[in-house]
Amino acid sequence: MFSISLLSYSQYCTIKLIAEDSNGLKDSIVVGFDDNSTIGIDEEFGEYDIYNLDYNTLDMRVIHRDMMEHNCLRETHWGSGEEIYYDENIDLKNDIRPWGPYFGTINTNAEIIVYSLNYPVTIYGDFYNLEGLGLDGFSALHLLNDNCETIDSKSIYYDGTVQNLFQLNNSFTTIVAEFQHEVGIADNHIFSTQPFPNPTNGKISFEFKADNIQKLVIFDLLGRNVFEKIEVEQNETLDLTNFENGIYIIQFQTDKGIFSTKIMKQ
Repeated sequence: MFSISLLSYSQYCTIKLIAEDSNGLKDSIVVGFDDNSTIGIDEEFGEYDIYNLDYNTLDMRVIHRDMMEHNCLRETHWGSGEEIYYDENIDLKNDIRPWGPYFGTINTNAEIIVYSLNYPVTIYGDFYNLEGLGLDGFSALHLLNDNCETIDSKSIYYDGTVQNLFQLNNSFTTIVAEFQHEVGIADNHIFSTQPFPNPTNGKISFEFKADNIQKLVIFDLLGRNVFEKIEVEQNETLDLTNFENGIYIIQFQTDKGIFSTKIMKQ
């Protein structure tokens, strides 16, 4: 099992989202991570603020919003409901950030606005820079409605293609990129041992280092929430007998942040 440590991980990695409107016009944004970057403007990473520029006919932007102009961004897949604020309002085509310290922070959630006069608009994803880095399959894109509620989610994973993700039918649409990675035995903050047995044909057990698991959520590879549990024991067993065979992402929300691991039901 491939694992990486969030605190020491420093490889440059990005995703690219492309919008194409009904007239064939295209625009794109890039968002990703590098330990040499900062939150805000880093011109060495091709970051330039376009907050004060009018929207083009088709326009994608990664947005930073302060408390006065806050849009939709909330912490940890909307789990806690806490809002994420930036120090200033910035719009970017490229947004390269430093790592955490933990998932669910301002660093690992990117809010994207898509504006178009000619819709429907198709959103494509190019994830080749995540291949083999432990982020693909655990991270997700969330399509929001006007009330900032998730109406569709897609898992971020590299399959060798540019993926058709969403079709938008509004002039303004919000998408949130939520980044997570798998944790391994040696460098995770929660497991005494890895979940077992894995693969499983039914029950799977967890042993946690401490009784600090606030919530457990299981997602399929399309990013759909298929199970969640609020009260999680330090020694927990789940029965997946009725789940369809396949790979699932288990997300653990703790007082130390958000952590995920991958299991297989067969």
